[in-house]
Amino acid sequence: MYFIQYYIFLRNYSVVKDDVNMEILYPVSALLFSILWFLNLVQLLEKLHQGKNIHNQKILGCVWTACLILSIIISTAIVL
Repeated sequence: MYFIQYYIFLRNYSVVKDDVNMEILYPVSALLFSILWFLNLVQLLEKLHQGKNIHNQKILGCVWTACLILSIIISTAIVL
């Protein structure tokens, strides 16, 4: 009987532990995407100033913006 209760306790503890790790992952991913978004903006402005083609930075900027918005939405939804 005690073995079954101990097994259930360990199983529940590992699930809670994994959820805590995922809760930390989402705000960190939002921070990572914001850094990548800013670096892409700086590179876009530098290439624009030099008169070079900025097509790659525009496409990458769209991708980073979508990832940043989704990670912010998910991280705030988890906190609330």
